[in-house]
Amino acid sequence: LTGVVSLQKSLTDGNFTAGIELASKDGKKAGRISSVTISPKLQKAIGLAYIRYDHLSDGTELLAGDTAVTVTSLPFV
Repeated sequence: LTGVVSLQKSLTDGNFTAGIELASKDGKKAGRISSVTISPKLQKAIGLAYIRYDHLSDGTELLAGDTAVTVTSLPFV
């Protein structure tokens, strides 16, 4: 379980929602988002996700549908 950050500022933009499958840029399954919210301090959509070990490094870019997310360690701030 680790953090993921999206650059979108609204949860209605894109596919950054709880339960969606994460994939690497080459299409391999990378994990699943468990929860999402908007961070007023970071002014970004953030979430928690179960990420496969191969994709767990900070800064790894993954896709939640058509929405790009970045893996980040916890805490977010």
